[in-house]
Amino acid sequence: VVQSSSTFQFTFIPCLFTKTHQTKHSFRTHTHSIQRPIQSTSFSFSTTRYYPISYRLPFQTIHYQSLQPQSPPNTQTTINRILKINLLFILQICITLLLSLFTSILALKHVKLYPNKYIIPSTLISIAILIILSVYNGIQFIKTSFNSFNNRNNTEKSDNISVLSRIEVDRIVESKENKIEKLLDDVKRLEVQLEVKKKSEVKWKNEVESVKEELMESESARDVLIYEADELREQLEMKERKEMQMQLEFERVLKELKLEKNEKQNRIQVETELKSELESIKEQNIMLISRVHDRVDQENQKKTQNNSEMRREIEKDDEVQLEVNRNSSEKAREDVAFVLEDGLELDEQNISNDSVLNADRRIEENSVEMKVRDEIESDVSSSSSVVEELMEESRELIARIDQRGSNGFRASQNTLLYQNAIDLLQTAYSIDPQNTNVLFQYGNTLVNRSKLVSNPNTNAYLIHAQQLFDEGLKIETNSERFQFSLGLCYCLLGNYESQLKQYSSALEYFKNAEIQYQTILENTSNSILTHFNLGLTLYSRAQIQLAMMNESGNHERTKELSNEIRSVIENAIVQFELCLEQQESREIVSNRAVTAEKYIQLCEELYSKLLD
Repeated sequence: VVQSSSTFQFTFIPCLFTKTHQTKHSFRTHTHSIQRPIQSTSFSFSTTRYYPISYRLPFQTIHYQSLQPQSPPNTQTTINRILKINLLFILQICITLLLSLFTSILALKHVKLYPNKYIIPSTLISIAILIILSVYNGIQFIKTSFNSFNNRNNTEKSDNISVLSRIEVDRIVESKENKIEKLLDDVKRLEVQLEVKKKSEVKWKNEVESVKEELMESESARDVLIYEADELREQLEMKERKEMQMQLEFERVLKELKLEKNEKQNRIQVETELKSELESIKEQNIMLISRVHDRVDQENQKKTQNNSEMRREIEKDDEVQLEVNRNSSEKAREDVAFVLEDGLELDEQNISNDSVLNADRRIEENSVEMKVRDEIESDVSSSSSVVEELMEESRELIARIDQRGSNGFRASQNTLLYQNAIDLLQTAYSIDPQNTNVLFQYGNTLVNRSKLVSNPNTNAYLIHAQQLFDEGLKIETNSERFQFSLGLCYCLLGNYESQLKQYSSALEYFKNAEIQYQTILENTSNSILTHFNLGLTLYSRAQIQLAMMNESGNHERTKELSNEIRSVIENAIVQFELCLEQQESREIVSNRAVTAEKYIQLCEELYSKLLD
């Protein structure tokens, strides 16, 4: 049995036939391999086993010798055999005679030397040898004759048997040959079937391997899908949690929005009421002003009437005086001085009467003005209370913005809140444009609004805030809060212009901010925040000048800018160091002081680059 690692071997051993007429049939040894999977009871590709089993078709080797009948032995052959035997007998007799002669000669020689000593033994020996040889030859002759007789009888019997069975033997041989041909055809057919089976088994094996690979791939894909399903499940759980959180947040935001909506409606109602009140106040002011103008016109008319009456009286007096003068010219000439004194007295009386009338008129006008002032003061007091309410509402909105922070979903509502605060402050500013608190809060709100999103309105917000701070400084000269806020506004405008690469305008803004901070430090030299902002302004100015130096191709201009930048950086380092010195004298650590150390390093790096 031939075993292999994964195949069954079928070994075919054909028969070997031999005939008397030199016809031979020889066959090759054919070996075929086939795989036969032996599966377990629970069918699974992963448990398939292959057992090597060998089969051999047992064909016996049959050898047929010559069955052709032999010619019967004749008398000549027997005679020849007898003659051969007799010749052998004669040859043996001759050999015995020669031996006897040789012994006799030896005996005669010995007799001559030793007479009468060896004659009798030699003759006895020769006679014994002759007797033995004759007996042996006789036995052989009898044996050969008996064997020849037996052979003759056997040959006759075999001839009879061969004549009788020759036809049967030929028939058997032909049947055997037919069987052999059938077997050969069967073997060829089996070979073809085996080849077909081999191909089908190879194909089946390939299919099994492909199915195994597909199964492995499907298992790996199933594992991947299970892993992805677990991930998706986790993601869904996280998403559900986030949705729950978002839903809660959304509900809370809805509540806030509803509250804001209600507040907005209330604010709108308040604004409408305030606007109606303001309109009524304006109408009242207009009415009062019209009344004042009417009173003034009436007083002027009265004045004109009084003046006309006075003029008429004066003209009458003049006419009377002229008549008196004409009638008594002589009397007047005699006492001129007396007449002059009387004239002076009359003039003084007229003047005193005019003064009394003017005083009465002034008293009446003052009373009217006092009434108007009282009404205006009441209107101003009511408008100032309205302004305070609007500022308080804007402060509440800004506090809500600070609570929301600058990140997340809630921070997206900051723009709306800022806009509402700006609208309120704008209303307050329209009511009382000279109120410094309104100017300060309105400007800072615009600055904070510009920090949210960089858009085209950023510059407009900052410019409006700058205008408000300038108006505040006109009212409150050398005010530290307006100067600080104006410096911050200039810095933001400089950053905005530097992003647009408008370096010249940005440099002007930073220079203006530097002037404001230096003015503050002249009055109060212990402000950490002012030192820090001034240092940061100088550092930003140095960066802008460095960008301008890189863009300029003039060597002399570059050298001039380099020297200027180095001096600016040195001043910035001084301001940051002063910020750190101010921090050492305080117990609470300021974030600006910690950040100042980083900016000192940045200034030193920029200074070293300029030196290189």
